[in-house]
Amino acid sequence: MPLGENIKRYRKLRGLTQEKLAKLAHMSRSYLADVERDRYNPSVEVLETLANVLGVSTEVLLGRSIGALVENRMNALGMSWEELSGKTGIPAADLQSLDNKVPDPEDYEPDGLIDRLAKVLDMDRKILADAYARQERPAYDGPGERARGAFAVRESTQTANKDVLSSKEERDIARELERIMSSLESNSALAFDGEPLTEEDKELLRISLENSLRLARQIAKKKFTPHKHRN
Repeated sequence: MPLGENIKRYRKLRGLTQEKLAKLAHMSRSYLADVERDRYNPSVEVLETLANVLGVSTEVLLGRSIGALVENRMNALGMSWEELSGKTGIPAADLQSLDNKVPDPEDYEPDGLIDRLAKVLDMDRKILADAYARQERPAYDGPGERARGAFAVRESTQTANKDVLSSKEERDIARELERIMSSLESNSALAFDGEPLTEEDKELLRISLENSLRLARQIAKKKFTPHKHRN
């Protein structure tokens, strides 16, 4: 499901109008409407704000969380939660709250939660494992450790630049990032040593590019802004 549709879906689930959500997220209603129509790709900062207000993770809004991946696949197969529960032996309530579950090392074991979901839904086990691993606690050094490190770098970069870049500049960065990623994907350039990149590697590349674009903007702004107008 596209990002805009996900935001609209969770907004309605929370009983919020566009005006109310826009006010809570400190943005204009017209901008939110454009985001919901997928006319604009929000910056990471805006996306995190929307996720916080809606009470979900950014992964859920982006459709990259394990819960979103499972639900999308179920919809494609016309499968209900009860049917999935019966075939996997996992309680329906647990399946519906996958995004809130703290991963256990046993979930990655043969015939564990990930294996059972992958087999029943005929999905790539690694994609599910990578999505699930992003929910791990920092103390657990599991499959998602590299991604968490990259997210930490991104967050520190955002904090450092928070008062430097305007909302318009953040939107410009988001658009440029999507243009670059789309270009790479359309040209089949997302590969390493002839092998396609994993979803986690793609996310790491996206984060690295985003940090580079943001840093370039910050440097250019400092270079071309007269001293008397700087903070």
